[in-house]
Amino acid sequence: MSSFIRIGELCALTWGQIHLTEGEIFVTRTLQRLQDMSHSTGNRTRIIISTPKSTCSLRTIPLPDFLVRWLTPFRSSEDVFFLTGRSDKFVEPRSLENHLKKVLIQNGIRPVNFHALRHTFATRCVEAGFDLKREGSCSFLFAE
Repeated sequence: MSSFIRIGELCALTWGQIHLTEGEIFVTRTLQRLQDMSHSTGNRTRIIISTPKSTCSLRTIPLPDFLVRWLTPFRSSEDVFFLTGRSDKFVEPRSLENHLKKVLIQNGIRPVNFHALRHTFATRCVEAGFDLKREGSCSFLFAE
């Protein structure tokens, strides 16, 4: 719980957007499943990776030092998806939600959705005296 990243942004995240030297993630894409009204693929839905929903969503998220140290050994090619370690396979938001729920239940924690974690993070920032409207992201407040 060290950032404001949305679930679709996390699913679309590639190593090219993670700059460990600078300690930052550049949010430039989101992944979502949409209805395919044309049914050209034979499916009713399709996955798209596009820019986030607003220009305000294009942002830089600072990474705490402990995450930079933890992520460094896993660094991969720029086109590789962060969650899968592959350039040809991503994790869908619904699958990530289901996995989160399963892990929480297995560990005796009441299940919450991914978006609730985002709100919890924002709450912790406000409690720490951070002005979210002025600053935008407060990942740097959280150390080891």
